[in-house]
Amino acid sequence: MGKIYLTRENRKMLKKRGFEHYGVQLERPKGYNMKKKDIAKKRQNKRREIVGEFGLGKLKYGINKIRMKYAETSKAYMRLIAISMNIY
Repeated sequence: MGKIYLTRENRKMLKKRGFEHYGVQLERPKGYNMKKKDIAKKRQNKRREIVGEFGLGKLKYGINKIRMKYAETSKAYMRLIAISMNIY
């Protein structure tokens, strides 16, 4: 989620619905906690990994160009692409 979308109102909505976000805090940091910073960095890196895989699927395997008549056929096709991505 981009920084522009992490307003106070949106943060409250995310918290209410049980979602986590990894954006910076709005208020001043209360102290330098290296452990919290490392945890946040690891989460963000994991997210980047996953988003990168989706980007690869779109760019190299054409997941975003799937146009099938039935939704189940599209899902099956995407699953086959995911399997082929893991084999490679």
